Amino acid sequence: MKFKKILCPTDFSDPAAKALKTAASLALDYSSELLVVNVVEPIPTVSGADSLPLNYLQQYLRGVESAAKQRLKELVAKVVPAKIKVHPLILTGQAALQIVDLADKKQVDLMVIATHGQTGLKRWVFGSVTERVLKLTSRPVLIIQASPKKR
Repeated sequence: MKFKKILCPTDFSDPAAKALKTAASLALDYSSELLVVNVVEPIPTVSGADSLPLNYLQQYLRGVESAAKQRLKELVAKVVPAKIKVHPLILTGQAALQIVDLADKKQVDLMVIATHGQTGLKRWVFGSVTERVLKLTSRPVLIIQASPKKR
């Protein structure tokens, strides 16, 4: 199978950095384009007397997006070899939906995504972006498992 486009989401965690290294290695081996995406989730708002003004929330979100863009630029420069055609992207919305939508729009051949290996209550409460991506996509996904925690 030929991978022309590879998508690697990142949340800037250590497991995501490990996944990006794997994605970059595959992109180098297959002369693929590499799309690296971070999804900024908007702050849920509730209308009412005590709610923050909309312009404040928009300004805050722009600041978060700007910081994510800078952090993504630094991560790509550090991890991805200069030979690879890379597209760093910042999206806003629900992470799994944005990742799958981007993969479909860009017709990626492979997604390389990390799993944090959460179990129990943490996984039940927060869920897993990786798990939701797997449920929502029909595209090939390579899952990079987080290293086990040292005891």
